[in-house]
Formats: sequence, C-alpha cells, structure tokens
Amino acid sequence: MAKRIFEFVCEDGHLFDKLVDSELRATPCKICDKTAERIISTPMVKLEGVTGDFPGAAMQWERKRAEKLKAERKSAAE
Repeated sequence: MAKRIFEFVCEDGHLFDKLVDSELRATPCKICDKTAERIISTPMVKLEGVTGDFPGAAMQWERKRAEKLKAERKSAAE
C-alpha cells in the first residue's frame, strides 16, 4: 500500500494532516484522541493577477515575445 499525506478532522473540529496508507479513512485525533475522518483538501492554486495565467506560463510567454520582437527588429534593420 502506498503512503500519502491526507487531512483529517475530528468531531471537535481539530484539523491535522498525517502520513497514512491511501485506504485509511479514519484515525485517532492527535489532540483529543476522538475519531477523525479523512477529508478532501482544498488545492492551493496561485494565478497571476492580471491575466489569470499561472505565473510561470505568463513569464515564459513574455520572454518568448520579447525574443521574437528583438529578432524581428534585427531583421528589419538589416
């Protein structure tokens, strides 16, 4: 069985993550020792503020565009 990190929450609302087998659905709470159920975590996604693209994609597009403009200006000057 593969071990993965999952988030768990108990009936008292204690939230924690734990490295467990992927089939495990419940575990004792680290704080109060009550049964904690596995929950689906919200993914963390960071988008660029203006375009809504991922930061790496926006920076890559800008770099390629600048290179293309530089090449076009150079060939127009020749």
